[in-house]
Amino acid sequence: DHAVTVAVSGPPMRSVAGLLLVGAATLLLVACNPFRQEAVEDVVRKLQDDARDEIRSAVADQDRREAMLDHVDRLYALIAEGEAVLDRLRRQERELFSDYDSTVQDYEAMLAAYRAERRALQRDVLQTHLALKSTASEDEWPRISAAQARAVTAMVQAAEANVFNRQE
Repeated sequence: DHAVTVAVSGPPMRSVAGLLLVGAATLLLVACNPFRQEAVEDVVRKLQDDARDEIRSAVADQDRREAMLDHVDRLYALIAEGEAVLDRLRRQERELFSDYDSTVQDYEAMLAAYRAERRALQRDVLQTHLALKSTASEDEWPRISAAQARAVTAMVQAAEANVFNRQE
């Protein structure tokens, strides 16, 4: 692992990073829904493939294209990691609820651990997004950020369809 430090400036970047975080959170909400029709993994896989296709068509330089594809793969791996964190939280919550001897401190410790993991994931998502942006040229970034916005829209639509148990 290596850390990437990137300077942040301007509102457009913040909005795209925010959209990316909202999209990841939305996918996590879909993962929580026991009535979902479409597996979250399938949604994530399709969005990842779409993002990779957009980068392949937008970026001519092979080295930068490969670096950007690695960043996209990392972003989607972080989404999967977020799902695993939520699964662990739900499992621990069920265990605590079923344990007559559990205490308020047990719940507080569980939630504190979850919050710490969530913050670390948010930081990693943002750093990876910034690394992706810094690898793109000024001309390539609008296409790539538009693809990310479309992915977030697809995540929200999937969440709405699954949460309300309807298919579109």
